[in-house]
Amino acid sequence: MAGGADGVRLGRMAAAGAGALAVLVAAFAGFGIWQGYRAAIEDSELDARSLAKVVSTHAEQGIKSIDRNLASVEAVLKSWPNPQGPSEAQVEWLLRGRLQLDPNVRRLQIVDAQGRLAHEASDRMARQNGTLAGREYVTWHRDHAAPALHVSAPVQSAALKTGFIPVSRRLTAADGGFGGVIVASLMPVFLEDFYSSVNTGPHGIIAIFLRDGTMLARGPRREGVVGKSFAGTTLFRGPLAAAPSGTFQQVSTTDGMARIYGYATVPDTDLVVVVGFGKDDVLAGWRSQTISSLTAMAVFLAALVVLTVLLMRRAAQLAAGEARYRRLLDTASEAIFKVDGGGRISLVNRETCAMLGRTEAELLGASPLDFVHEDDRAFAGEMRALREAQSTGRFELRVRGREGAVLNTIVSTRSIFDDAGHYIGALVMLTDITQRARAERTLQGNLARLEALRAIDRSILEAQSLETVAAIGLRGLHTQLPYWGATVLTFDFQAGLATVLAIYQPERSAYKLGPAMTLDDYGREDIAMLATGAECVVPDIGELPSLPPVLAQLRGQGVRSYARIPLLAEGALIGALNLGSDAVAAYTPDDVSTARTFADQLAIALRQAELRAGLQRQAAELERRVAERTAELQNVNRELEAFSYSVSHDLRAPARHIKGFAGMLLEDAPQLDEASRALVRRIAASAERMSALIDALLSLAHTSTQALTRTRVELAPLVKEIAEELTAQAGARAIEWKIAPLGAAEGDPALLRVALANLLGNAVKYTARRERAVIEIGRGEDGAYFVRDNGAGFDMRYASKLFGVFSRLHSASEFEGTGIGLATVRRIIDRHGGRIWAEGTPGAGAVFYFTLRSE
Repeated sequence: MAGGADGVRLGRMAAAGAGALAVLVAAFAGFGIWQGYRAAIEDSELDARSLAKVVSTHAEQGIKSIDRNLASVEAVLKSWPNPQGPSEAQVEWLLRGRLQLDPNVRRLQIVDAQGRLAHEASDRMARQNGTLAGREYVTWHRDHAAPALHVSAPVQSAALKTGFIPVSRRLTAADGGFGGVIVASLMPVFLEDFYSSVNTGPHGIIAIFLRDGTMLARGPRREGVVGKSFAGTTLFRGPLAAAPSGTFQQVSTTDGMARIYGYATVPDTDLVVVVGFGKDDVLAGWRSQTISSLTAMAVFLAALVVLTVLLMRRAAQLAAGEARYRRLLDTASEAIFKVDGGGRISLVNRETCAMLGRTEAELLGASPLDFVHEDDRAFAGEMRALREAQSTGRFELRVRGREGAVLNTIVSTRSIFDDAGHYIGALVMLTDITQRARAERTLQGNLARLEALRAIDRSILEAQSLETVAAIGLRGLHTQLPYWGATVLTFDFQAGLATVLAIYQPERSAYKLGPAMTLDDYGREDIAMLATGAECVVPDIGELPSLPPVLAQLRGQGVRSYARIPLLAEGALIGALNLGSDAVAAYTPDDVSTARTFADQLAIALRQAELRAGLQRQAAELERRVAERTAELQNVNRELEAFSYSVSHDLRAPARHIKGFAGMLLEDAPQLDEASRALVRRIAASAERMSALIDALLSLAHTSTQALTRTRVELAPLVKEIAEELTAQAGARAIEWKIAPLGAAEGDPALLRVALANLLGNAVKYTARRERAVIEIGRGEDGAYFVRDNGAGFDMRYASKLFGVFSRLHSASEFEGTGIGLATVRRIIDRHGGRIWAEGTPGAGAVFYFTLRSE
């Protein structure tokens, strides 16, 4: 009975444990399924947005290349040396030459102001007849004066027997009016072929639209949709207006397919690139993994139930358990195999056979190293390390799949040990990440290119001289664009010389450093083209009818093709980047685009270096002028000091003598009548006034020449001290002082005391006729200090005279004074970097405001 009870108890414990384990497994499985769904959606959105930005960059480069071709044609026509202009044959030769630079353009046309076809160059197409005045691009440019690039909706052409995308620029007539249009016929098939070459999955698309919703091209190609408006779709109703790039989901109105989209606008154009992945494609792996996980969980739970029910029959169930284990492996979406203690494969699932392209019989007994990429044989070392550490491992590994294809995988391993701790094998799982690794490599390549360009930019900007800038630039460019030879030079059009700043491999170059070449030797025709902003690319130098001296010498040294890239600063040609090669057609459009990006950076750096040198010269000149001005000021100060000395000694003595003699007359000549004595007293008073004026003038001169000693000055205590002195001098007068908190100021303590003493003394003087004088000193919210009184005031019409020397608004009989005090105050405030002004009303008082420069 006890044994039976133990068995029942054991069965219940096993059932409870199995139930708890089943709930835990189901919870983990559900969470994993949800996480997998979110990861699949978010990864596809990131991939779509990133791919849209890459495609928009491609579109931007293509459109800018076409625009440069169109602009260069217009510039060459305008700068044609013959006053009568080029002949029709010469124009069409020019158009054919530019047409060969861009394989995506099938036709170049020049339409005159009346809409008539004036010139045309076409790739094996018959000349178009009839008027083009009704074309959208003609009417658009007629209505828009700016010579901006314009991309129009697709047009069906009978001459081209297909649709094309017009890319056009406005031509300006001699009088500045509308002179016609130059238009390139961009074939959608080239865009669609490029888009179709990008792997977006079985149901993915790449499309390019005008901002108004008109589709220009689609890959894969689909009849009836190019030229159609999609303005009512999700993208053009909301996301595009909110951000220049982003993602959205939508069911396609064209084929009813649900997709996850990423979009990006093409800079400086009205173009929008859209990349879409089929939602079913994105979730296919997740669904398969979910089904596999659910199946595996169901099998596991079934096995758990069976194992629980048949706990006492463990030996009899070993064979059935092995079969169930095998079925579980075969339902997994990853490749899983087992390696025995000797390093041989002893068990594989179906996905392993499918991934490696071998049958089960071929795999059993083989070594895993037989399928590892030759450069990744360190896998054996990883396995040995895991065996010794008795642990699990996870790392990336390349393997050989069907027909030798290289697959990128993530390897997860777990060592297997027996009860005694002896190694008996390992369980290995391979997860295919080939597509993800390919995308990462592409992205890393683009990032490496951008980082290299940034490194070149930093190195150039840190350089000082023009020669150093050019040399660093050439070394950096060579890491991104290998070339046989290269130079950087600048043009001096006034002197007619070209100065070579840097040479790559000068021992085999026709160029010499320095201003050793005339513009004629370099080639005036190439310079004319570079001045338009266009690149000068010659695939085969041997086909040119004539060569300037430098190019003739380069051809003799083995140069077969060359590219000259303009260096433009603020739209003006300042030099050129020259690339030469010993191979024909060495420079592709991508190479020219890379060189153009570099040349633009180099032009900015050269301009900055030139400006830096100019600033250094100006700084030296300014320092010289400051030294001269300082010497002049020192001489003026010495003369002013001499003048002050003269005033002090030569003018004071006569004034003292006059005053002394007048006093002697009053004391020693009693016979003088009262009228005479009054005249003598007036002479003495005038002498006293003259002495006061001399003192005031010396004080004014002293405030102009005295060196400033700036320190922190607490103004309130200083004002209180002056107010006490003035109150003592006023005798029995009733004076009310209102002194507000003034804070501290930066300035010369002695000079600030002089200024405040003059302002407060004026307030005391001009309130002398008030029964009770009220004088207020404070500071406003704007930081200006003020001295306000209720005295005589003044007429604001004469406020401009207040601070002049000897300027008085009241007569000496009303209020005594020299007329220099306020001039001295203004001089002190000016020297402290502030300003002073006043407001007043006759009979109602005055207020004086002043500021001090804040340090």
